[in-house]
Amino acid sequence: IRGGTKETGSWSEWDATELVKKYNGPPLELLLDQGLAGNFLEKKELLPENLLEACKSAGVSAILKKREGYNHSYFYIATFIGEHIKYHSEHLTSKL
Repeated sequence: IRGGTKETGSWSEWDATELVKKYNGPPLELLLDQGLAGNFLEKKELLPENLLEACKSAGVSAILKKREGYNHSYFYIATFIGEHIKYHSEHLTSKL
């Protein structure tokens, strides 16, 4: 993490894994979608397994979709955005 935030610890205020560890709200389900071809996984910059473990410990439901042949690019997002819109639409509508 650049800019000194790692040293000051303020990064944890925005880190999904750390936020889930502290979650104390109504039941929810997270949708995680990960391209497996990118170098972010290889460099251990993205750690979806840590987020899944935090979800399990906090009692937060999570779905992880792993996509072979995709990285963390705009093309990846554009390819699957329809699934995410549908997912969020269904979950937000069910809360009304």
